[in-house]
Amino acid sequence: MNDSPAPAESTIFAGDTLRTRETGTATFTMSGKGDLKVSRQSQLVFSDGSQYAAELKAGTIVLDSSSGPTGVTLRAGGFVVVPAVRDQVTSARIDEATNGSFRISSLDGTVAVIPLEGTSGQILQVGQSVSISPRGELPSPALAQPESHTHWILLGLAGAGASAAAGAATAGHGASRQSVSPSSP
Repeated sequence: MNDSPAPAESTIFAGDTLRTRETGTATFTMSGKGDLKVSRQSQLVFSDGSQYAAELKAGTIVLDSSSGPTGVTLRAGGFVVVPAVRDQVTSARIDEATNGSFRISSLDGTVAVIPLEGTSGQILQVGQSVSISPRGELPSPALAQPESHTHWILLGLAGAGASAAAGAATAGHGASRQSVSPSSP
């Protein structure tokens, strides 16, 4: 933690950096929201929580959220990974490559990948993944021509879910050096 060995439990503050080495792993738990499982050789910088809980700088994180868009969120490049459906358990894997690109995969539930700036994100279902280029670009999703209006209704609902997730990801609170973990120092 902040270039020092961390105890088994520690209070985390906005701006703190968590680095794991070759054999290290860590789990950051937000009570009632979920957790971030930090793999070996990873780096995570914690935020004030106003738009996301932390930013992945290197390595791999598994995000497990238990409370939908108000659960744990993670920044990957210029995007925020947000659980998209309220009251749905969600799990996503976020990998940062050495070239600055990211791969985001939905392991369980529905995940929204929302840009910090701009309007076009993507919704991922279980088993789907998307790559963010080193320049911060998402590929355009390939949409098949719908056979009925039901497909358009489902696409509309997915868009509404992304809008709700974006609102939840940008809503928040802030104070400098505010604790982002539930334990006391």
